[in-house]
Amino acid sequence: MKEQDPNEQPVTDRARDILPAGSRFGPFRLVRLLGDGVTGTVYEAERETSLGPRCAVRVLPPGLPSEGGAAAAVARHARTLTTLVHPNIVRVRDTGCTAGRYWLAMEWVEPAPLASDADARSDAPARTVANLAELAQARDTRIPEEELVLLLAETVAAFAYAHRFGVVHGALTARSVLLCRTAGHSAGRAMVTGFGLAALLEAGGIEWGETGRDGAAPRGAAGRAADVRTFVALAGTLLTGRPFSSDTPPSACCPGIAAGWDEMAAYTIAMPDAELRNWRELNRLLHEVHQAVDTRARGGARPEPDWQDVQQARARAQALFMRRVWLGMLGAVLVSVAACASWQWLRVRDARRPDQPEKRVPFSESARAPGPAAESVLRELRELRDAGALLEAKTRCETFLGTVSGATQAAAEQLLGEINVRLVIGPDPMPLKRTYVTTAGDTLSRVARRFKTTPELIMRISGLENRTLRPRMALGVFTGKFRVEVRSASRQLTVLLDDAFFQRYRIGVGAYDSTAMGRYQIIARGARPDAPKGRYIQGGDWGSHWLVLNHPALTMHGTWDPDRNVGHDVGWGSIRLSNHDIAELYVLLPVGTEVAVFPD
Repeated sequence: MKEQDPNEQPVTDRARDILPAGSRFGPFRLVRLLGDGVTGTVYEAERETSLGPRCAVRVLPPGLPSEGGAAAAVARHARTLTTLVHPNIVRVRDTGCTAGRYWLAMEWVEPAPLASDADARSDAPARTVANLAELAQARDTRIPEEELVLLLAETVAAFAYAHRFGVVHGALTARSVLLCRTAGHSAGRAMVTGFGLAALLEAGGIEWGETGRDGAAPRGAAGRAADVRTFVALAGTLLTGRPFSSDTPPSACCPGIAAGWDEMAAYTIAMPDAELRNWRELNRLLHEVHQAVDTRARGGARPEPDWQDVQQARARAQALFMRRVWLGMLGAVLVSVAACASWQWLRVRDARRPDQPEKRVPFSESARAPGPAAESVLRELRELRDAGALLEAKTRCETFLGTVSGATQAAAEQLLGEINVRLVIGPDPMPLKRTYVTTAGDTLSRVARRFKTTPELIMRISGLENRTLRPRMALGVFTGKFRVEVRSASRQLTVLLDDAFFQRYRIGVGAYDSTAMGRYQIIARGARPDAPKGRYIQGGDWGSHWLVLNHPALTMHGTWDPDRNVGHDVGWGSIRLSNHDIAELYVLLPVGTEVAVFPD
C-alpha cells in the first residue's frame, strides 16, 4: 500500500503545487498523487536505488527556509526521522531538498485487504484504521474488540519507541495508522506515520491550522502527554463509533465491553500532564482487555483441573527433582575427585620446571600511538558513529582498516568492533536483520531457536521490556552466523560474523597451558547478573554470565576481579573475560556457536 498522508484536512488557505504524474522530481519519477494535506503532498514514486523500485515521497509544503539557522533546524529534524526503525512505524528512508522543496522518501506499505474488498490489489486505495471504522459504521456495527485491542497495542509499541528517542507525533488521527498486509493476518499490522512532522514544520516557521479530525490534538501540541491523551481519545472513538467524551465512559455507550476500556479513559482524565511520561500503564490496560476478551471468546474462565491429576503431576515432578539432586551430587563428587587429581599433577609438574616470569602480551601490536593523518580519519569515523550513521561508519572503517597496520590497525579494529556491536544489538537496520510477526503459541525462546539467535538479542533489537509475546507482534531478528576464535598465547578472543571480523576481546586463560586446544561448540548459557560483587557461586568466580562448551574443563565466563584474571594465565583452563564483555557475548552468541581454541 502506498503511504497516505495522515492529515488529509483540505487546504483552502493557500495554493498547492501539484506535480503531474510522470514528471521528474529530484531523483524520483512521480507515478501518481496519493494525498494532499497540511503536512505536504504524497506521491507514489520510483527510484532506481537501494530504496527499491517503489516508494512514497512526501513533498513538504512550500515556504520552508532553504538557508540559515532555520534551514539547519529543518534538516536536523528530517534526519532524526530516518533514525526511527520499528516494525510499527512507517520508515523514512531518505530526505533531501529539490528546487527549494524538502521531501521525505518513505517505505512502500502493502495494503491489508478489508472485508469489503472483492480482491486485494497492490494499487488499492490506502488502508487505514479510519477505513476500518468507516466500514464498521456502514454495517451499523463496531470494530470487534479482539481486533481493535491488537491494533492499539501495536500503536502503543510505536509511540513508546518514538518517545524513547525524543520524537513526538503531535497530530495523531485514525488516518495516521496504516494497515499493512501481513501473512496470516486478515486485519493487517498497524503502522503509524507522521511522527515528527509537527516539530519539523514548526521549526521551519509553518503554522498549523485548528483542530484536526478523528480526535486529533490541536496542531503543534507537542509532548508525550498530548500524544497519550490523543491516543486514548482515538481509542474511545474507534471503540464506540462516536466522538470521544471524557464525561462519558465507553461502557455507557457500548454495554458489555471489557472493564479495562473504562480504566484507560479514566487514566488520562485523572492524571496530570507531568505524570503522563510513558506508555507502560496503557500497555498493561490493553493486556488486561485482551485477556478479558480472550476469556469471553472461550466461553468463560478455564475449568479447574482434576485434583487427582494435580497430585499425580506433583508426585512426578518431585520424583524428577530428587533424581536430578542425586545425579548432581554424584557429579559434584566426581568433579571434586578430578580437581584433586589435577591439582596434585600440576604441583608435581611445577616442581620439575624452573619458575618462569609471567608473559604479558600487549593487546595491540605496537605501543606507539597512530600518526596525525590516521588519527584524523579515526576522529571522523568516531563522529559518524556518535551521529548514528553506523552503516556508513562501518563501511568506511572496514576500508580504512585494509590500508593500515600496527597501532593504527589495532585502534581501527577496536572502533570497528564497537560499531559492529551497536549495529547488531541496537534497532538500526542492516542487511542481516529481518522482521518476524508472531503467531499463537510463539515464545521468545522458540523464535530464537528458529532463527538460531538468542532471546536477549531479539529483545534488544525489538525494544522489548519483558519476554511476554502476543499474537501479531512484529519482532526484529538477527540471521547472521557468529564464530569465535581464541588465541591462547596472545590472550585474545575474536568474534567473526559470516567469517568477517566483528569484535575482539581481551581474555585470561588457564595457567601452565591448561586451556584445552581444539574445536568446540557452546552447549549451555547461564547468567547471574544480580549476584553481589565478591559473592561467588559454587565452583568459584564465574562472574555475571557464562557460556559452557562441550569440553569438561572449558567454559567462557566473567569475573568480578578483571585486574587479576583478565590478561593473565590463571585458573585451570577456563577462558575469563570482564563481566561487561561476557554480558555482550551472552547477548550475541546462541547455543551451537562454534568456538576454536588455538595456541596462537
